[in-house]
Amino acid sequence: MFTNGINLGEFVNRAYPHQVMEIIDASLLQVVGTNMGSERLNEMHPCVAEIMGIGLSCSLQSPKQRMDMREVLKNLQDIKNEVLKFDA
Repeated sequence: MFTNGINLGEFVNRAYPHQVMEIIDASLLQVVGTNMGSERLNEMHPCVAEIMGIGLSCSLQSPKQRMDMREVLKNLQDIKNEVLKFDA
């Protein structure tokens, strides 16, 4: 899937934050779009971008630079609460 020595982290980093919806698995977007309606799918971009940012932070080369797991949990819970608002 990756060429020219690019790895998964570099692939995501190149898409982050503006093109993250283009690298999400299409089957995931289809399920979410079906449940929410495709017009609201674009509203999820900030949440997807935040999740990708957390993933990038958690996979930094140096463990000292990585996000603290408590902070990761809090951020993911906040994102979950935002996503749940889409169903309301």
